[in-house]
Amino acid sequence: PHDPTVVSEPMVRRRVRPPPYIESLPDKGGQAACPVIWCTAT
Repeated sequence: PHDPTVVSEPMVRRRVRPPPYIESLPDKGGQAACPVIWCTAT
């Protein structure tokens, strides 16, 4: 089962700034490389 706390934590961080690995990747790679939770949240 997914813990709501685990889901909420990245959500809050996402509003502040995206994770480094998404920043370093180009737009094409950023979308493809992002985890499912980040992709569905967008």
